[in-house]
Amino acid sequence: PGRPIPVVWRRRHKAGHWIWLEGVATNLLDDPAVGAIVTNYRDVTERRLADEAVRQSREEFKDLFDHAPLGYHEVDAEGRIARINEAELKMLGYTAEELIGEYVWKISAEEDASRSALRAKLGNDTTPLTFERRLRRKDGSTFPAMIEDRLVLRKDGTIAGIRAVIHDITDRKRAEIE
Repeated sequence: PGRPIPVVWRRRHKAGHWIWLEGVATNLLDDPAVGAIVTNYRDVTERRLADEAVRQSREEFKDLFDHAPLGYHEVDAEGRIARINEAELKMLGYTAEELIGEYVWKISAEEDASRSALRAKLGNDTTPLTFERRLRRKDGSTFPAMIEDRLVLRKDGTIAGIRAVIHDITDRKRAEIE
């Protein structure tokens, strides 16, 4: 008795619409001076609706990110893969767990070129760069890719990493040969 208990509930407003309330209920039934359960609450409907909108927006972004028609990855300032989408994972034959935290040149068939390009990019070259590179799948096979990358800067202007869009250009290369 007397211990505050956080409570959240949904109820119908007298105007007919539903609202969310959040508060604290305290059992004071054993207190002869009060003899009641005291509840202090506030309307948190707007916050709940905003939270739901943010959650839905995140889900939509994640769906767009994972199912985009192009590969996409982010690397940190050291060159380690920090995020990668499902489309690129399918291209490469890896799971996210196998690549997150690995150096990006693990997936490059041209490791030296990847290392030097990364160093140049992280040297503060803010120009988006588009180039072709052969990427290496988990099974060791390679394929040609068009890559567009750009620096990601923190609010203070320091380099956070690189974002890259990957397009498998195998069909285009095959057509050029024929």
